[in-house]
Amino acid sequence: MARNPDPRRRPRTLIWILLPLCLYATVCLLAWLFQERLIYLPSPGSGEDPGSIGLPFSDLYLESRTGERIHAWWIPHRNPRAVVLFCHGNAGRLEHRLGTLQRIHRLGLSILIFDYPGYGSSGGSPTEDSVLEAARAAHAEVLSRAVREAKGAPSAGNPLPVILWGRSLGAAVAAELAAASRPAALILEAGFTSIPEMARRRFPWLPIPLLLRVRHDTRRALSRQRAPVLIVHGLEDDLVPVSMAHSLLSAASEPRRLLLVPGGHADFPDRDREAYEAGIRAFLDATLQPAGGNK
Repeated sequence: MARNPDPRRRPRTLIWILLPLCLYATVCLLAWLFQERLIYLPSPGSGEDPGSIGLPFSDLYLESRTGERIHAWWIPHRNPRAVVLFCHGNAGRLEHRLGTLQRIHRLGLSILIFDYPGYGSSGGSPTEDSVLEAARAAHAEVLSRAVREAKGAPSAGNPLPVILWGRSLGAAVAAELAAASRPAALILEAGFTSIPEMARRRFPWLPIPLLLRVRHDTRRALSRQRAPVLIVHGLEDDLVPVSMAHSLLSAASEPRRLLLVPGGHADFPDRDREAYEAGIRAFLDATLQPAGGNK
């Protein structure tokens, strides 16, 4: 004679089915609500500035189109061959880029570097739109500086070349700026293809297309710009794989170069400093017009 199933087992079975689903839905909801906090990671600064490493600089506060007050540093070179707008990565703030500024300055370049909204002394909070608006404000300032820096130089009357230079998240920001303008050159370091592709690598079990508002699609922006491009990547980068550097290279139009150097996501400029700086210098020598002037 068949035994009747215990009616008390049915609610327990239902609970064990619903509990993982509820947990999964909760994780998805939290990822959707707090994605900016997972992507943009400002941190406290040290109080240092370029003067502490012997670089001349000026403190600037720019205003974005959406009203945010954006903190920036202007680091002039005595005899600049070009002007760089540097877009930094998603973590830290200006003070954490002093070594980068020193390396760029050694190449004979004046530099403007800025903090995204919510970073350092910049107002507002970081979102994809606010970050890009801050970059546009910094770009407008760089274009103005390129005209002023050219006065008295052999290229007087022509603005100095403008180089857009971005690292990691900043590579996406610089590529977006380049797609809407015509810089003399574009340098992308440790760049990813897009935030959704990065998220799919780290969280393959999440429905990324449904969750992400933040895109930062470097590859798409790169395909829409026409400046000479240098893509730099660390061979041992375990955060952004080298395959993404190759994907970005294939999206870029000619002239384009790929510089692969030893190192991971953060330390690649220092692991073989000579190879890193020589590769960038060779790109600049081949790209910048000797007499100045944007291409």
